[in-house]
Amino acid sequence: MEASLDIQYIMGVAPHVKTEFWMYSNYDFCGDLRNWTTTLLTFNGVPLVHSVSYGWQGDLTQIQCAMDKVEDVDDNFVKLAAMGITILFSSGDSGSGYNPGGFCSSTKPGIKGIAYTGEVLNKVPATSAWSCCRRTLSSSRPFTFIPDAVGVHGTCIEWKSVNGTVTHHGAVSGNNPPPPPKLYPSWPASSPWVTAVGATRFVDQKVGNAEMATDQFGSGGGFSDMFSQDDAKWQIDAV
Repeated sequence: MEASLDIQYIMGVAPHVKTEFWMYSNYDFCGDLRNWTTTLLTFNGVPLVHSVSYGWQGDLTQIQCAMDKVEDVDDNFVKLAAMGITILFSSGDSGSGYNPGGFCSSTKPGIKGIAYTGEVLNKVPATSAWSCCRRTLSSSRPFTFIPDAVGVHGTCIEWKSVNGTVTHHGAVSGNNPPPPPKLYPSWPASSPWVTAVGATRFVDQKVGNAEMATDQFGSGGGFSDMFSQDDAKWQIDAV
């Protein structure tokens, strides 16, 4: 669907411009990007402008992107930029990709066999360690789930402070300490060697008016910790 929309928008505003569609269907995001950029470097008659509407906002290891692949892709972006090839990437749909830090997995909500010790803030009945984790997710407070004798339900302990741990069969503890929040701008749009393109809308929602950055959803942005800003002196005033 995304690729179909791209083709319609590109060819709709430039119907007589020669347009090609390149597809890689291995579902290995970074591997496919490396394959694609490597092919561009060796392809005779490579198109001068490329538009890509895909990216990832978050830890790239979550989609099995090893850093050697990421580095290979960015090295290829450098070479393509030196060749005068323009590559446009969508900036994303989730703003700066803010990750509040807390996360509750239904299969691994915390550390098994460990109970925290410290000052208790609250104790409530809970059906599972996962429900206990979700209860404390918004506050990112440490929790310990202690199952009852039957092992079906238990008690959710929300900690005001934690000063240690003890071994406790069946217990599950988590969110201690809560991971710090982090911004994740979309990659490869965040690469210094490509052009990131965000969404726009017409001012006052009237066709024909001037365009402005969309305010109807998060359209990418943020600061990347993958790349240095040292060479982007033109960004200093804006930053």
